[in-house]
Amino acid sequence: MEGLCARGDYRAAEKMVFDMEYWGCKPEAVNYGVLMSDRGRRGDLEAARGLLFEMRRRRCEPDRVNYNMLIGFYCRRGRVEEAYRVAVEEMRGAGVEPDACTYRMLVDGFCGRGEFGRGLEVWEEMMKGRHCLRRESLGCLVSGLCGVGRVEDGLWVVGEMGKRGVGLDLVGWGALVGAACGGVGRGGGGVAGILCDL
Repeated sequence: MEGLCARGDYRAAEKMVFDMEYWGCKPEAVNYGVLMSDRGRRGDLEAARGLLFEMRRRRCEPDRVNYNMLIGFYCRRGRVEEAYRVAVEEMRGAGVEPDACTYRMLVDGFCGRGEFGRGLEVWEEMMKGRHCLRRESLGCLVSGLCGVGRVEDGLWVVGEMGKRGVGLDLVGWGALVGAACGGVGRGGGGVAGILCDL
């Protein structure tokens, strides 16, 4: 199937998946994932999402990989709110819990659009689920929060992640140091004191 998709023959790959039942084989989530990946890479997100419904119709439950693949494609296309709806409404509605990868894509997606408040909301959801962000995503979130004057939120995020053993990258530290020097947010003295405590 992957070879057919790589050659641009999506219809033949799709037919192969749908014909599997005729030959006594039940298609699995990974088979639909190949089709979903092809549609997503080509920018046809509606067709990729439609495969989730087709899977259910054929009694094949989408797994976390299928959902994360779709969420990733939406985020890369800047359609982060739709990605969030897939994660919250469809994924959870199907009994599949988002994982650290799901949350990372959403946080990065919102931060990439400059929606740092939404990124923080997703981060808070992620923490309730006991997941951790990667250092790079944490730096992006903290830098963005500091950049829009929400230094206290950025410091709180750093403190919470520090409790979990996840440190900050250079981008995040640069933003905090800039805030400590009076660049953004509250005056340098308060932020500098908190930075010393971290």
